[in-house]
Amino acid sequence: MYVDKLDGVIDENTYKSKFAEFTKEKTNIASSIQRHINSDIKYYELGVNIFELSQRASEIFSKATQDQKRELLHLVFEKILLDEGKLKYKMINPYQMIIDIISELNSSKMVNPTDLKAKIFEPNLLRRESTLNTSEKKVWLPKNIFLRQ
Repeated sequence: MYVDKLDGVIDENTYKSKFAEFTKEKTNIASSIQRHINSDIKYYELGVNIFELSQRASEIFSKATQDQKRELLHLVFEKILLDEGKLKYKMINPYQMIIDIISELNSSKMVNPTDLKAKIFEPNLLRRESTLNTSEKKVWLPKNIFLRQ
């Protein structure tokens, strides 16, 4: 646009108008990016707070007043019912996710890290053996997958 102004393709008033418009748009975009960055930070902070609450829930609940306990239950549970002497509940999603992850980690389906031993996890197509080192040590380098060998 500046070149168009210098070449005389657009006049001074059009240039100033467009320049102001683009500057305002640039400022709005920068502001929007900053809001997204801040909301990402707040989201992660909330996640950390939820995790910390889950780790100290018993201690916090035992020291709380009746009203605070009610608030804590409302914070964690979406629905709590007493059905024929059995307590039924539905947790709010972040807390349910923590329960699901802990259940999965504590289940026998998880691989025991000591069973992994020294396995190589890189796909065979993306590695090749190279003896660049003269000390007879083998060095694994990624293949260039765009070149045929």
